Amino acid sequence: MTEPADELDDETEDAWEIVPPTSVIGPHGPQVLREQCTTCIFHPGNRMDLRSGRLKDLVEQTLNVGGWITCHDTLLHGRFGHHFATRMFGAMCKGFVDKYGDRSHGVRMLRELMGLVQVDRPEDYLSEND
Repeated sequence: MTEPADELDDETEDAWEIVPPTSVIGPHGPQVLREQCTTCIFHPGNRMDLRSGRLKDLVEQTLNVGGWITCHDTLLHGRFGHHFATRMFGAMCKGFVDKYGDRSHGVRMLRELMGLVQVDRPEDYLSEND
């Protein structure tokens, strides 16, 4: 049997060395954005300029491991970088949770056991608090 890590391409392996995972578990429980961020990969169109088929691959890989997609704006390397992630933790992508949350074992488990805490988008939080 092939280990999941053996199936990663060089680009993906390099990304994990550079970017540490961001927890979506905040002080009050698992966080999901209240609204999709402005550059959400689940908005119509291709706002993040993903290569053809990349979104489909991301969703399939995520569902295969029972996980979720973390909003890129809440990652340490996202548009709002260290400023947001260290103060507010990460948050699940609203677009993913709305569209695929019922198919994700991880999202369903967190929703049932802990509930999902809705948090403001980084751009909204920062404009109100800075």
